[in-house]
Amino acid sequence: MAIPNLRAALGGAWSTHWAIWLGILPASVLFAVYREQALEPEHAGLSVISGVLQHLAMGLIVVGGGALLRRRRSILPIAAVAALWGSACVAGALVAFAFSARFYGSASSPIADTIIGLALIATWIPVAIFAIAQLDQRRLLLAARDITTDALIEERAEGRVTAQQLQSRLLATVTAQLTPVLADLENSLNAARGAITGDTATELGARISRVHDETAELVERDGPPLHSGVRPERAQRVTFRRAFALSTAPPARIAGLVTLAALAAVVPDTYRVFGPVAAAQGAIAITSSGVLLAALPAAFARWAARGKGMTHLRATIVLQVFAVIAAVIILDVLPPSIWAGAQWQVLPMTLMALALAHTMYSIAFVVADANATDEKELRNASAELDTLRERRAERSRHARERMAQLIHGPIQGRLAACVMALNFHAEIVATDPPRAEVMLDSVIEHLKGVTAELRKLGTYPEQISPHER
Repeated sequence: MAIPNLRAALGGAWSTHWAIWLGILPASVLFAVYREQALEPEHAGLSVISGVLQHLAMGLIVVGGGALLRRRRSILPIAAVAALWGSACVAGALVAFAFSARFYGSASSPIADTIIGLALIATWIPVAIFAIAQLDQRRLLLAARDITTDALIEERAEGRVTAQQLQSRLLATVTAQLTPVLADLENSLNAARGAITGDTATELGARISRVHDETAELVERDGPPLHSGVRPERAQRVTFRRAFALSTAPPARIAGLVTLAALAAVVPDTYRVFGPVAAAQGAIAITSSGVLLAALPAAFARWAARGKGMTHLRATIVLQVFAVIAAVIILDVLPPSIWAGAQWQVLPMTLMALALAHTMYSIAFVVADANATDEKELRNASAELDTLRERRAERSRHARERMAQLIHGPIQGRLAACVMALNFHAEIVATDPPRAEVMLDSVIEHLKGVTAELRKLGTYPEQISPHER
């Protein structure tokens, strides 16, 4: 199972999937409402409608266009995906312009909206697609690891089974299939005693001949490797908690990308709504939070070295709490106060942008690294599983060959004698009945002897040579 690389992820099904479009709907509408305050709508409901219409236009191009392009190829070129999202951005800007010109006091600028939209798409959409692709791959990867681990546990248990135990299991299989057939043949011969005809003897001989051939085929055929009947404990099942039980903290290298994405989401619209001072405050707050996001993972690494490591989820929450606190302090202390007038809206937009960007980039980087590690472990486990299966197949082959040697004389020889005796009986039953009766007794004794030989093989397993154990 190959881990999707960047091209495969960005050009794969998730890049134009309706779930991606639907997932970003709330944020898209919220940013539209925030942005269009500068256009003085009569009430926020109009901005919500405008945001939904913009998002519908974008979805029509991305999802619909992606479905059309995927009729020819499942993995699209990154340039084609970028063209779809860029076209969607232009369509959204045109819808915003048309809606604002009709219902607002002033019309929006489609050029400015397109530029800002392209910046948002460049910093948010690729990482969202890559993160979702990695999460989907992790689900499949853990399921594959469970299947492989279950099989590996069983094969390791089979590897501890001796050749003598395999021999005994094969003998039990042969005995279970032969014993009722032999008993039925013996009963048929006893029931026909004194009245057996040449045709009946020929038929019984043919039945014993089939038993002879089936016994040889059962022992010598190249069937699946023998199982010892061991039922070891199974591997753990895939759960959401287990999928994210990662000990890796979000790496410091994502701090710059998180900062860039949050700046693209907050600063341009804040500038248009509240002016350059509020935009500068937001930019300083976001940059300061980004510095903390870059510095704190080093402290987590030192704690982990002391045996105080934390899970990925806990580390992400701690980092975001510190980043949020830093942003709140910066926005509160920088003059003019963020709480003056309607500028308080900058605070929740900044915090939301920081939290969302950090979450997505953390998932994209950390889960991708975890998937690469699990993929390597899966390859190693699969290679070990193949080796163990080959060894078990070889041991099964040797067990079958040894069993064939053991039963060839005492069992198959008696069955062959039965067939010859019945064929001879069919020839003399009409001309020499006493001799035919003696021959019939001999056949019954041979059938009893076959059953006794099977029981003897099961009672004395030391007939297996020591090097086969």
